[in-house]
Amino acid sequence: SPTFAQGDNCVHRVWVEDKDPKGTNIRDTPSIKGKIIDVIAPATDEEAEGSLEVISYSNGWLKTRWTEIVNGKEKTKFGWISVKKVAFAIESKSGKRSVPLYSSASRKSKKIASVPDTAKFDIVGLSCFGFKISYNGKTGWIWEGDACGNPLTTCS
Repeated sequence: SPTFAQGDNCVHRVWVEDKDPKGTNIRDTPSIKGKIIDVIAPATDEEAEGSLEVISYSNGWLKTRWTEIVNGKEKTKFGWISVKKVAFAIESKSGKRSVPLYSSASRKSKKIASVPDTAKFDIVGLSCFGFKISYNGKTGWIWEGDACGNPLTTCS
């Protein structure tokens, strides 16, 4: 089940990081068996990978939302993308080269590791606090203020 409801005002950003020349599938359910409802075109050398709004997590999938113009009216659409196809950057607001990995979704919780800005990690959850990741054998939380979903520039 999703970590938080789509009605919550929790929005985080990631970018698409997929080498498939056909693009990245967006599905109607959080499953490889879900119907493909949209495809994000692959980025070219001149163009950045696209940034996506993500609003919930379910079993290795992120729920994303985007707006399209349909018959002159804005329409918000929702779909699911595999966490294996997206990324975000570790970015400390204080200018440090690493950020804390928290034991739970609170900045008051125990810091169980320090995650460098060059780290490779897997997204394993999401909440209003930020992203739950698996890094170097530890699983914990990255505060949303230390996560940058823009592939072209810093978020500070």
